[in-house]
Amino acid sequence: MPVLDIQKIRSKELFPGFLARMIHMGQMTFSHWTINKGSTLPEHDHIHEQISILVKGSFEFVLDGEKHVIKPGFVAIIPSHARHSGRALEDCEIIDIFQPVRKDYQKQLP
Repeated sequence: MPVLDIQKIRSKELFPGFLARMIHMGQMTFSHWTINKGSTLPEHDHIHEQISILVKGSFEFVLDGEKHVIKPGFVAIIPSHARHSGRALEDCEIIDIFQPVRKDYQKQLP
């Protein structure tokens, strides 16, 4: 299907306060996150390259120990194996693109 309404994809809370809608392709994963104010993402890393685009709200993003506050239109570029974490300063919407595909997320979603 070449065109989808993201709102019609079932969401799942993968982390407390982080609701995801995902599309998995052969080489990448696209995710649309709705994040509740105050929700935190613990520091972690993964093999995937990641691009995060803030659509709504403000988000405190920490990459390799350096803190940034990102707002709508900001793009965070996360290399493979880079340590990162975050906290929603307001209710947020974030779009993430991962390469290669997030097989771990495929297993968590229905």
